[in-house]
Amino acid sequence: ENEPRVTLLNRHVLSGEWVAEADHKGVVIGKKLAHSLGAKPGDEIVLVSQSADGSTANGLYIVRGVLKSVGEAIDRGGLFMVGSEFRKLLAVPEGAHEIAVARKDKTAGLSSATETAVRAAPGYEVKNWRQLQPLVAKILDNMVVELYLILFIAYSTVGMIVLNAMLMNVFERIHEFGVMKAVGMSPARVFAVIAVEAVAEGLLAVVLSLAGGGALVLHYQTHGIDLSKLMSGGSVASVAMDPIWNTSPTPVVFGVPVFFMFVTVCLAAIYPALKAVNMRPLDAIHYQ
Repeated sequence: ENEPRVTLLNRHVLSGEWVAEADHKGVVIGKKLAHSLGAKPGDEIVLVSQSADGSTANGLYIVRGVLKSVGEAIDRGGLFMVGSEFRKLLAVPEGAHEIAVARKDKTAGLSSATETAVRAAPGYEVKNWRQLQPLVAKILDNMVVELYLILFIAYSTVGMIVLNAMLMNVFERIHEFGVMKAVGMSPARVFAVIAVEAVAEGLLAVVLSLAGGGALVLHYQTHGIDLSKLMSGGSVASVAMDPIWNTSPTPVVFGVPVFFMFVTVCLAAIYPALKAVNMRPLDAIHYQ
């Protein structure tokens, strides 16, 4: 009954319902286990095990729910029941073999949270999810690298487009820049004119992107992107992937693209601005 405070397994019930304190004999089992037993919600199953005192533990239970595919271990052998019934079945009146702790602030540093847990439980072995699932952690790290690589490629393309547009803008106004320099405008001010125009264009692009992209992110945070037609069930390192993908808006999600956008625009504006600065006023005025 405390599982939902740490994991989201209660949200991944394929059929039936999650365990409830009022239904002591109700259990929830993994998808592949249910298939192997030929069990569905409402069916009876017999559980035979060994209790803590060495005696045989057995009991008759009712399948209350069947989970979606969430991971190889749980799919094949997962069985969940209320804590009081578990203690009664295995003759374990108190104590626990494992304590799972979830961070209240998901954006908080994992290392600092682990150190806090170590200080709170001296003498116990403490491991975070990256230590328990190193392969999954490595895959996620690689995905972050791939994301930044994609951002680099995408914004390099954007930079070339901005560079081309700014160069065209400069060449269309060569005569104007020549007059401005002829009447005494300093090279720094000419450079500033191009830079301000580039920043204004970048700011407009950011506003439009945040308005459109932000609306989509907030929408799919609630409704999710349904990929069930493309993937009925998949797993990475024995961890199942939910076919419904929900977005998770964080400052990083919005901040990184904005940062890349401004850096790209500023870098792309340097060459056109230098082109305008280095023009000779006389040549620029008579440019055809």
